[in-house]
Order: sequence, then C-alpha cells, then structure tokens
Amino acid sequence: MSEEQGKYDKAEPLYERVLAIREKVLGAEHPNTAFLYIGQGEYDQATSLLERALAIFEKVLGSEHQNMTKSLQALAICLRTV
Repeated sequence: MSEEQGKYDKAEPLYERVLAIREKVLGAEHPNTAFLYIGQGEYDQATSLLERALAIFEKVLGSEHQNMTKSLQALAICLRTV
C-alpha cells in the first residue's frame, strides 16, 4: 500500500523485513526489493537484485516458472533505462 501511494521511504523497511523472512525460507533475495528500487529510480541497485533473484529462481524453480516473467520484464526495464 505504501509503495502504491509513492511512500517509498515507508515501504522500504517493510520490504527489508519481508526480504529477511524470505531469505530464511527460500535462502534467496526476493525481487520485490528490486521493484522498490525501480520505483525510486535506483536502477543499478534494482538490476543487481533482479539478476541475483533470477539466478536463484532459475536454479530452484526452473527457467519457465511464472515468477521469472515479472522479474525478467523488470530487468529489461532497468537495463534499458541505465
């Protein structure tokens, strides 16, 4: 909700908390943090996180998994913008 309203400063700590939980469960970086950075215009940070998330998704879930598509699209946007 905070992110949708452009309140990125309030959304970031929540994403970091989610990230910590997901790292425990998945042992991986979660791409929602990258989407937060995209919203802030921090494409270099988003690119790094997305590349890590995609590598993990591909290894754990396979290259055709639905989670790959949103992250791949976001990575393309970042690379085009940088």
